[in-house]
Amino acid sequence: MPFSRRNFLETGLAAAAGAAAGSAGEASADQRPTPQSSPTAPAESLIDPKFASPDGHQLATDAIHLGQEAGFSVTPIYQSKNSQHGRYQRPSFNPTIWSLEAKIKGLEGGAEAVTGPCGMSVIAQTYLAHAKAGDRIVAHRCNYDAVMTLLRDKLPRFGIEVELIDMNDPENLRAALKKKKTKFVHFEPYVNPTMEVLPALELIKLAAEHGAVSVVDNTWLTPIMFQPLRHGADLVIHSATKYIGGHGSAMGGVACGRNAEWVKEIRRASIPFGGLEAHPKVARVRYGGLESWAKRQQQGQAYTRGFGGMLGVEWKEGRTHGGFDGKLKLCKPWGSLGDVVTLVQQRKGEPDRGIPGRYTRIAVGLEDPRDIIADFQQALEQV
Repeated sequence: MPFSRRNFLETGLAAAAGAAAGSAGEASADQRPTPQSSPTAPAESLIDPKFASPDGHQLATDAIHLGQEAGFSVTPIYQSKNSQHGRYQRPSFNPTIWSLEAKIKGLEGGAEAVTGPCGMSVIAQTYLAHAKAGDRIVAHRCNYDAVMTLLRDKLPRFGIEVELIDMNDPENLRAALKKKKTKFVHFEPYVNPTMEVLPALELIKLAAEHGAVSVVDNTWLTPIMFQPLRHGADLVIHSATKYIGGHGSAMGGVACGRNAEWVKEIRRASIPFGGLEAHPKVARVRYGGLESWAKRQQQGQAYTRGFGGMLGVEWKEGRTHGGFDGKLKLCKPWGSLGDVVTLVQQRKGEPDRGIPGRYTRIAVGLEDPRDIIADFQQALEQV
């Protein structure tokens, strides 16, 4: 039974009803409503087993209370250019942002966190703060599009060497690290947009063994399903615009690390960078929790208990790929992810990144699954 507000209330009401009946002496113990299971057990099945609360609470409680400003049920949004602390409120000196940083730091188990205007900003800040001419970055062959632009086009202009490899096989990383001294290893454990499930724990270990800093973009899995720092990673990145924000109404980025001074240097560099499977028109569905896709992703199955709302579809015909998103009525043919609405993005094939032709990335929202399925069905009937 999935854990939700509804079954939480049902469990609580059932327990309350049983207690009331017992106190009135009107019902025997065997007649009292009894919860089928602990209300926290189903939720814990998705939580990274390495999670350790700084306050001894459950993860859901920490997600609400960590970093909250004393005296408020919700931390206020400070909009003035000068704060009561006497500081000009660039991002580093805003109490609202301090609250977010404290929350992510606690959830990820880091020593320090820093925010930026978006996920790309903190990734750029990271390399501007710590990479210099002559340094080398080894990254997975496929990352978020703007990250690929940074790695392939921008950083090399500053004399920073970038090698892109297929990290599905950890031996490829081992060979790259042995070949030449490397300062950074960069990857997404659940890859955008290919849905590859990389062997993150082995990659983190290899980076450490060769003296490289592991930078893990955890946007898709969030601290709920994977907490890289607790598994030995050096830095974890989030585009808070996505699942951390969760409502499609805000933009932001967070970097969190085990070395506080290392993260503070990033702060100082702050700048404004900003059921399908069975369908006859579907060639393959890519989802980390789907058995057919998991068999192709054997290396990455041990470290996370869930894969969130991201999946990819390979279509059999080009006309389906080209027309599907334009026929949707409920779901939106837009980029981004982690919104309350389902977002569908048509992709071009990029073989060197592992992105197949006739490919669509889907970010499942919070609508009723039956309505999402119905919208997909009507769209497919037209293409």
